[in-house]
Amino acid sequence: MLHRLSSAIVLLVVVISHDAQAYRGDQIYASPGERIDIGHRKLNLYCTGKGTPTIVLESGLGGRASAWARVQPVLSKTAKVCSYDRAGYAFSDPGPRPRPAERLVADLHAALVRGKVQGPYILVGATFGAFVVRLFAARHPGDVGGMVLLNPSPEEEELTTASATVERIDREGLQHAKACRDAAARGKLEQNGAKAKDCLPGVNPEFSPQLNAARIAMLRKSATWSALVSEWEAIRESAAEVTAASAKTFGFPLVVISAGREGELQGTPVDKADLHDAWRHWTAWQDDIARISTDSLHMRTKDDSRAAETTDPALVIAAIQKVIAAARNHKTLAP
Repeated sequence: MLHRLSSAIVLLVVVISHDAQAYRGDQIYASPGERIDIGHRKLNLYCTGKGTPTIVLESGLGGRASAWARVQPVLSKTAKVCSYDRAGYAFSDPGPRPRPAERLVADLHAALVRGKVQGPYILVGATFGAFVVRLFAARHPGDVGGMVLLNPSPEEEELTTASATVERIDREGLQHAKACRDAAARGKLEQNGAKAKDCLPGVNPEFSPQLNAARIAMLRKSATWSALVSEWEAIRESAAEVTAASAKTFGFPLVVISAGREGELQGTPVDKADLHDAWRHWTAWQDDIARISTDSLHMRTKDDSRAAETTDPALVIAAIQKVIAAARNHKTLAP
């Protein structure tokens, strides 16, 4: 739960990078790519590069394509890569509610089929997005050639009772998202008042002016916050769906990348103890997720970030390329 809150804030507000060059070409995410009709509504899809298998990028909470601005352009030099805005985010139309993983999988599958994006797919899922790609693989096993999971959300984290500290932090995060949704619906985020400052990010000097304007415009919309709230409120249902579909172990190459260091603990001694206990459980669950395939590697970063796609893109790219090579050559992953 706590890690869900961290990743949601990272994806909606965006982590500041120290490498300005990394965002060259991010203007593609500032305007629609190909809007695919999936039946009475459209999802926005960006496919770049050529080659097989196709890499499909699935964001965490706040699910929009621009989260992959440091990954997709590099991978596109040697492979076909597709990212997309989930329903309600950026340039995609809102979808029916609630928004559990099963519904998100149906959306993604429809977009790929109707967008004529051929498999096999290397599915890449960040945090909450891991629920989506794992369930996608369970529902469409013949379409999947490999998987990379970045700080994947564990089912147990959602389905077991957390400490009072973690529950409080999670509840406060959801309440904040609801407050921003309601403020956006009332037009309060169109003004430069206190609520806008609370819900909207500042200008990121490492983003192009086009992407800065687009992401702020997106966060002024109630549809953005409604999508986040709906996915957040249905997250236990998503975890239960993944659990029910996880009886069979996969045989494709899988790389799991997890934070290698515990974050700085804040709050009272009780809070710190609860958060440390949550960290211990989370790291053990990461090991469990790495065992969902018979051909897997588990890599850990050198920091505490839960957004490796923005803070350690080189590691993410290397992991994806390792899975691509294994899938193309029909070999197991080299340690």
